[in-house]
Amino acid sequence: MAGISSLRALVRDRRAGISVATAFAMTILVGAAALAVDVGSLYLDRRKLQGIADAAAMAAAGRRARNGWRPNGLSPPTAIAASASHR
Repeated sequence: MAGISSLRALVRDRRAGISVATAFAMTILVGAAALAVDVGSLYLDRRKLQGIADAAAMAAAGRRARNGWRPNGLSPPTAIAASASHR
């Protein structure tokens, strides 16, 4: 019980009250800063991944444009016949 009474005395003392309030405020500020860094890191990672996906899509589109578009690697008449047989 000595710990509780000394804590109450600490809270009643104005100087100690300021110290306790400052400690709580600093804890909240450090937590908010850490959260901001984490969220910023997530957005940066998402942006990098989107750039990678865009580059892959552009590479695939360029390859299709160079090689001609053939669904499933079939020539156009064969592809039409194959799609008609699946209906």
